[in-house]
Amino acid sequence: MRIYKRKNIWYVDYVYKGKRTRKAIGPNKKIAQMCLNDIQLRISREENLGIFQNEAVLFKDYAEQYLSYSKNNKAEGSYKRDITNIKNLTKAFGDFLLGEIKPDQIEKYKIERRKVVSSISINRELSCLFHMFTVAIQTGVIHENPLKGVKKLKEPPGRLRYLSLDEIDRLLDVSDGYLRDIIMTALNTGMRYTEILELEWQAVDLDNGIITLKKTKSGKIRMIPINLALKETLVSIIRGSQNQKSRVYLRDGKPIKDIRYLFAKALKEAEISDFHFHDLRHTFASHLVMSGAPIQVVQQILGHSTIQMTMRYAHLAQDYVVEAMNNYCNRIHRKGTNMAHDHSSKDRGSHQR
Repeated sequence: MRIYKRKNIWYVDYVYKGKRTRKAIGPNKKIAQMCLNDIQLRISREENLGIFQNEAVLFKDYAEQYLSYSKNNKAEGSYKRDITNIKNLTKAFGDFLLGEIKPDQIEKYKIERRKVVSSISINRELSCLFHMFTVAIQTGVIHENPLKGVKKLKEPPGRLRYLSLDEIDRLLDVSDGYLRDIIMTALNTGMRYTEILELEWQAVDLDNGIITLKKTKSGKIRMIPINLALKETLVSIIRGSQNQKSRVYLRDGKPIKDIRYLFAKALKEAEISDFHFHDLRHTFASHLVMSGAPIQVVQQILGHSTIQMTMRYAHLAQDYVVEAMNNYCNRIHRKGTNMAHDHSSKDRGSHQR
């Protein structure tokens, strides 16, 4: 790399990835040297940051690519949340190259965001950012995820409201038609609101008793068993349906976009308070745990990425933990008694001697 002068014009001369470049700068030598220094810095930065060839992508540009990925691979609700999260993240990191973003910058972001939003909101943004970098690694844009090792903020205990068996009966008694079908689906699968409304028949395999969700919050395929109660519901829908290639839940032959008004009305008639549709997911998980299902099974059906997310329901299984411990005790009790008897006999014999 060098600068040189020709006919009162200074040039920079450098080789980058096997290609030689000569560029006219102007009559000022200092400016030409500054340009050369800048070129050296950018080449060095690209090599050291591990950014591939022409993939020195700005955050704001790659964010648009990620949103396209999100739209194609995630549920509609997750995609809409990604739009909001990316908008906030771009304000902070938009003009940085992806490979330039380091853990200390993310820590500063956490500090600044805490001044205006809750820990929960910040953690959702960090989760979005982490997944964006994960996709960038998978597609060969960067080498490593700068959020690796970055801790999320502590959150207050999450809300866990679920229906009692009596409340479930009351809610179903005041619900009919497609509203009852949707509530039954939520109670028997733990599926999210948008997953249910967007469910299509092609995802439902009644012969093998499986619902396959391809567009999920996590972006991963989730398979949910169809129990007898749900199968009866789905079969009854099929009998009254003229189009089994469309969405499962229809109103006047058209996809249902919103049931919040009807759901709120049903809750009022059933005299159920402090309850949201998403709490049906908690209801499913809670009663599944109380029925004795292993926490790992609950995690799989709900589609939680980590077991920690599912552990919020673990305390509901305490009765079954106690029962398991008592069964263990009963299993070894006779042997333990005999062992204790043998030891005491030996002790008595030694004393007699």
